[in-house]
Amino acid sequence: MSNKSSFLTDKVVPAVSKFSNLKFIRAMTSGIVAPTAATIVGSIIAILQTPPFPNTYTGSFVVAWRAWAAANGSWLSLVYALTLNAVALYTVIGVSLATAQIENKRPTTSTVTSLMAFLMLCCNYDATTGGLSTGFFGSAGLFTAIIVGFCVSEIVFWMDDHGFKIKLPDSVPPNIADAIGSMLYVVIIAAAVIGVRLLAGLSGKLLPDLINLIFSPLFSATDTIWAVIIYCLFSRLLWFFGLHGNNIAGSVVGPFLLAATTANMEAYAAGQPMPYIFNGQFQMWCTMGMLPIALSLLIVGKSKQLKAVGSLSVVPALFAIGEPLTFGLPLVLNFDLLIPYLGIFVLDGVVPYIATELGLIGQAFITVPWTLPHFLKAFLTTLDWRATVLYFILLVVNILIMIPFIKRYDKKLLKEEMGQAESTNE
Repeated sequence: MSNKSSFLTDKVVPAVSKFSNLKFIRAMTSGIVAPTAATIVGSIIAILQTPPFPNTYTGSFVVAWRAWAAANGSWLSLVYALTLNAVALYTVIGVSLATAQIENKRPTTSTVTSLMAFLMLCCNYDATTGGLSTGFFGSAGLFTAIIVGFCVSEIVFWMDDHGFKIKLPDSVPPNIADAIGSMLYVVIIAAAVIGVRLLAGLSGKLLPDLINLIFSPLFSATDTIWAVIIYCLFSRLLWFFGLHGNNIAGSVVGPFLLAATTANMEAYAAGQPMPYIFNGQFQMWCTMGMLPIALSLLIVGKSKQLKAVGSLSVVPALFAIGEPLTFGLPLVLNFDLLIPYLGIFVLDGVVPYIATELGLIGQAFITVPWTLPHFLKAFLTTLDWRATVLYFILLVVNILIMIPFIKRYDKKLLKEEMGQAESTNE
């Protein structure tokens, strides 16, 4: 065990840490958080537009709700189109801003240029109506938004560092100097984007179509029970070695899960079957294990350490904050609790996936704040009361799994505390 631990801490952990600190990974991880508020608002609007009841249900409240939605469809559709259905627009802005922050650069020109490039690559112009196509503003344009937001920003910063800039006298105000001085590389990028669009057009498709074609096998591979198991194991093993497992694992699958959540919501709003089970909101099942660990400490802990950690960590764990347990129990490098620790998180991912696949609970599709208690998230993300029932069943099962291991670990700590007390008395 010592040799394995040494290999992991000396070889694997530094490699994973190095990967998570790559510029692109950092920019993407920070940038895809940008649309969160818009997706929450869009989720609410979608529910207001489409009441979550079967069409055969004719209760007076639901009939009135449907009538209200029909009467207010114009502004509801507008808000939906500018929130959830524009997730790619906000992502390209978020990734560009995150890249500028990493490079310690002024973000104005790079962000505007990235947005310009995205629109040029993703939109068609209708000469009859004078409008732009918006089909890639939602989940279908998400991967293009990430790539464009990062690459265009990096090109802007490289050209700025290498003198591709119109120089103006020092007397010109900085804001005006930046706007005029950046014209040269904006023109260069616009010409390059047009070239990319023309090349993509040789296939009869826009660039986002080609990018989605490349990533489509990964979508299929991500939405499987094996992907859930690997995600749960990988993220928890990272936490076990003191790394932020959710962020690092999320940097790999985050774009897929965000796109899957948005696609589910778009399908719901259109009255169509939702295509994905494992998505950004399904993740709540993969993180619910901290509260049962904290409750287990309160139930059976007798040592001073476990009593203190249990009382301090239960409230944060209720609101999906697990760091007090991770570093206070600790769970980091604690081989006494590793097996049940990994086991309950895998169980919490696998059982809901199977239950969703069998139709026992609804699919997750509504974006909610991550700090909500899990029993609320189980219902709000699915609008299915059965998901909350499943949450409490898993909560009890998790506690029952953890208790024998917590007891054994507690006895070990009691012996250590008694030994310290005896040495102090001597």
